[in-house]
Amino acid sequence: MSKKQIENNNAPFVQPNEQLDQEETKYTIARVPFYKRLFAAVIDLCFFLLVSFGLLTLCYFTVFNALGYHEKISQIHQLYAESGLYVKNEAGEFLTYLDVYDENKSPMANLDEPITYFYSHDQRAILDNKLEFYNNEKIKSGFFVYDGDEIVAKEGVKYDDIRPFLEEQFDSAVYYFKSNPIYLNNSTFTYYTLIFTILIIVVLSSSGFYLVVPLISKFGVTFGQMIFKFALIDKEKNIMASKKKVVFRYLSFATINIFAPVLLYTRVPYLSLIPLFISILWMAFNKNNFAPHDYISNTYLGLKLSLLNQEKHGSIYRHKSDYSLPRIDDPAQ
Repeated sequence: MSKKQIENNNAPFVQPNEQLDQEETKYTIARVPFYKRLFAAVIDLCFFLLVSFGLLTLCYFTVFNALGYHEKISQIHQLYAESGLYVKNEAGEFLTYLDVYDENKSPMANLDEPITYFYSHDQRAILDNKLEFYNNEKIKSGFFVYDGDEIVAKEGVKYDDIRPFLEEQFDSAVYYFKSNPIYLNNSTFTYYTLIFTILIIVVLSSSGFYLVVPLISKFGVTFGQMIFKFALIDKEKNIMASKKKVVFRYLSFATINIFAPVLLYTRVPYLSLIPLFISILWMAFNKNNFAPHDYISNTYLGLKLSLLNQEKHGSIYRHKSDYSLPRIDDPAQ
């Protein structure tokens, strides 16, 4: 063997694509395109919402009935109807007269009459002399005067001047109505019954779709991901993720995309979808289309075919540390 052949045989082995970006060589299994991942997530979400809604409906007609939920709701509606401050619309919702203000009527007809009726008929309001207090406030405002036993709008005062005062007084009447112990107890009970039921259903449904299914599936993926033939990959080892990784991935995914939005909804409903939007934007605009839970769990979604090819034929690329491996001499030489 010539000196030149010996040098060649002892040279480090280099892949033909050694010029590939160093970041690319970290992932030996083809990663899932963003649009496919998004479609799979939408399919999973539809299944998840369908099952969750079904469970909630079942609870509504069974568990809620046993807990007395419907009875307490009926008592709340009765309080609304008897107060004179609320009106029931065609959809069956109770709205205040301030919400359904009729511009064709005067502020007196829209607001003063309901306030006076409430303070004159509610037993708590009668005991607390709320009507007397309200009448005193009307006189103090300068917009009203006594006309015999009645209080009427002062001559020359415009309705536009009276309206803000009456709106403030109406809000005070509604606040007083909602301080009723029966209303408070019933509304608190029904609210937390609904919230905790939703939380339990979300936990059960999400753990079924996003944890149990991946744990029992061959490639650690959900129904939607199965349709697109994905596989869950361990980012460190570039092999199929272990069951432990599947569990950790579910916990990080559920915390960010399910539990955080639900808990936010109970406090600030208009902010509830922010964690989900952040997760989608993060996935859409980073180089590898990884979501936050991918980074936390150190996993990523790869194509199942690519994983099978790697297991059968070996990796297409090697890590940079593998480039220095000595080349094996050909026994035939």
